[in-house]
Amino acid sequence: MSAPVESGPLLDTVRAFAFPRFPGTDGERRAADLAAARLEAEGLSVTREPFRASLTALWRLRFLIHGVLACLVLTVGLVAPASAEVGAFFGISFLLLGAGVSRWSNVVESAFDRGSAITSENVVGRRAGRGEHPLCFVFLAHLDSKSARLATFWPSLMILAAFTIAIGLTLAAVLSAGRGSGALPAAMCVPLAVVAAAALLASPFNPSGNESPGAMDNASGLAVLLEAARTLPADVALADAELVFLATGAEEIGLAGAMRWIQAHEKELDRKRTVFVNVDSVGVGRGLIGLNAKGHVPGGRSMASVVKVAARASGVRMKFLGALPGVGVDTIPIASRGFATVTIVGQVLGSASRRIHSPSDTIEHLNETGLVDAATVVGEIARTIALSAPR
Repeated sequence: MSAPVESGPLLDTVRAFAFPRFPGTDGERRAADLAAARLEAEGLSVTREPFRASLTALWRLRFLIHGVLACLVLTVGLVAPASAEVGAFFGISFLLLGAGVSRWSNVVESAFDRGSAITSENVVGRRAGRGEHPLCFVFLAHLDSKSARLATFWPSLMILAAFTIAIGLTLAAVLSAGRGSGALPAAMCVPLAVVAAAALLASPFNPSGNESPGAMDNASGLAVLLEAARTLPADVALADAELVFLATGAEEIGLAGAMRWIQAHEKELDRKRTVFVNVDSVGVGRGLIGLNAKGHVPGGRSMASVVKVAARASGVRMKFLGALPGVGVDTIPIASRGFATVTIVGQVLGSASRRIHSPSDTIEHLNETGLVDAATVVGEIARTIALSAPR
């Protein structure tokens, strides 16, 4: 392991970036200027890559999908009291559609090319690798922020509640049909289906604004990214690796910056020799979560197993989740293309997450232990992969 990470410089970086910076605004451009200056100060080759993306693309797509899902779950509640078999059919259709539309796809990406667009940019610092086929590590953190009428916790809870109800109704209908009882009680089905449908329809109606300083989401991740840019180029274990430090724009309108960057650079990257490590909201609550760990690193091990090894070596407690309801992270469009990815996040399922996307997302509510642990484990992930990768 390298020298221990100090919290002071990380907190100073969070303070520097903790101001409203909604995609396409002067605040986001100011954050991009600051990130570029910090990366240049570390001796990295810095490029700025502007892009355009629809501001409402994901909202319109989400509203359509949630509307269809709401109709399906409401149908389950209305028909299951008359026929459990038909109710089971619609319930299974709901679950299959919900699982299918939750995946990133070309349809999602094409939506960003339609409608009124904003201009944002990705800021990239690069240290070239050595040799013919060097390992490539891409470290990411988004530089924008947003406020919303409801903090992230509540829409996520609505979606989770809706799917929990739909699963319960579907299982009840399947079991009832299997026993030959033929129907479910209307007093149970109809109210539950109405609640689930209402939650699905309400969750997309959460207007965005530019009132959040975004200390946790995601000045904390930027602080870890810039700490990695300061320390990792000098790490002996990474001496031959190509290191890319990517501050993405417009994450808060549907992961647009990460999507545009991978669209532009996918053909340049060797999937067998490239690893993406994203850092998002790591100052939230106590402890870390390894999210969206996908693919295999050079040498054949799964990304999830490597992150677990790195966390143990760093003495960092970490849980692992495949996804969070209603929450997107920058590795999603990248993992969909077959690259090895992981996102390191804080305890966004806890009470501290109620401040995310709100004016109270300030440095006073940041957990500095989460910052230090994230910076430590990010470096250890890179070293673990580099030391075991085939030459």
